[in-house]
Amino acid sequence: MTAAHRAVLEAQGSALRFDQPVTGQAMQANTPVIVNTLETTERVAAGLVASMDGLDGLTPFSASLRSPVPPEGLRAAMSRWPILKAVHAT
Repeated sequence: MTAAHRAVLEAQGSALRFDQPVTGQAMQANTPVIVNTLETTERVAAGLVASMDGLDGLTPFSASLRSPVPPEGLRAAMSRWPILKAVHAT
């Protein structure tokens, strides 16, 4: 996966989806892996096999995961509960 991703990334290629990735322990993983997806919204949609309309809430969510900012108080922390819950559900 790493070699394929690096080659596509260097060529500024499209998003990749590995439907049956193999783990480091040579076991087949149950979850598909998408890579090279954060450059454009179109790549995110292609990697997730979704329509552009279905991505409205994903961009702020992925941005918050990529560059988290500590909450300023309990109310701000509680407002992030759905994000934490979604991360732990995967």
